[in-house]
Amino acid sequence: MAGSPERRARRDRAIAILNNPNFVPEICEYLSTGGSLAEFAVANQIPYGRLHRFLFDNEERRALVTAARHARAQWHVERMEKLASSVEDAQIDPHAARAAADIRKWVASRLDMQTYGDKMQAKLEVTDTTALHLEAVRNLMKTVSSVEPEKLTRDTSRVTDSPVRETTDANENENHSHLD
Repeated sequence: MAGSPERRARRDRAIAILNNPNFVPEICEYLSTGGSLAEFAVANQIPYGRLHRFLFDNEERRALVTAARHARAQWHVERMEKLASSVEDAQIDPHAARAAADIRKWVASRLDMQTYGDKMQAKLEVTDTTALHLEAVRNLMKTVSSVEPEKLTRDTSRVTDSPVRETTDANENENHSHLD
C-alpha cells in the first residue's frame, strides 16, 4: 500500500489545519479578498470535500463563510471600478477591460445574488377562492336553522287535478262555425 502513508499524512495535516482555532477567521479573510475555496484547498493540501464539509456542516461557520463570499462579491465590484479607471487613463484596452468586467460581474452575481444578481424575485401568494367560497357556504349552512319540509296532505304521486279548459256555448259555436 504505497499511497497509504501519503494519504494518512495529508489527512492528518488537514485535520491539524481545520482544528486550528484561527482557521475559520483566516479562511474568511482569504475568501473576502478574492480567493476561492478550491485555491485554498490546493495551496494548503487539504481535500476540497473535507474543507467544504467542515465549513458548511456547522451553521456558525456557514454564516461566516457566506459573509466572506458577500465581501468577495464586493471585492470583485471594486476591481471592476479599478478596471474602469484603467480604461479612462488609457492603461488597458477597453475591449479587454469589458471582458474582465463582464467576468467579474458574473462572479459577483453568483456570490451575492440578492445584491448583484440579475433576477428579480417576487413573493407571490395564490389564494384559492373556490376553497374559500366552499368553506363560507359550509359555515353558512351550519348557521341556518334546520327547516323541515311541510307535510303534504294529498297524494302528489298522481296528477288528478289537471287544468281543464272550460268552454262556453258561445265559444263552441264560434269554433264550429267554420265547419258549416
